Amino acid sequence: MDSLDEDEVRDDWTVAGNRSSRDISMMQVAREMLTARRRRSDYLPADFFGEPAWDMLLDLYIAHHEGKLISVSSACIASGGSATTALRWLARLETLQWVTRISDDNDRRRIYVRITDLAEQAISSWIAHLIGLRGD
Repeated sequence: MDSLDEDEVRDDWTVAGNRSSRDISMMQVAREMLTARRRRSDYLPADFFGEPAWDMLLDLYIAHHEGKLISVSSACIASGGSATTALRWLARLETLQWVTRISDDNDRRRIYVRITDLAEQAISSWIAHLIGLRGD
């Protein structure tokens, strides 16, 4: 498990003032995807769908580009599934090196999770592909 202090988060290249318009467009697409996924259950039975890992990754991708840290419990909520299922998926994503857990230097009881560079690059490539399909 990594350790991260608040200064590292503030110095992250993704802080709003340093983002390019392409980064913002990619974040907009990621947000639209996450919003659309969450709204599906307004129209269709929620049990038709079940991709907690993807929902967590999208949420973590957005948080990464906003320079925010996401707690493990918040990531579990973002999954849209049960806490047990979400924790199982977080463990699998960590094993696959798609997420990493980070201890809070100020409160050792709190653990954060963030996407790795591998995951960020893969999701960015997927979103860039979608933008190309949309013609943005």
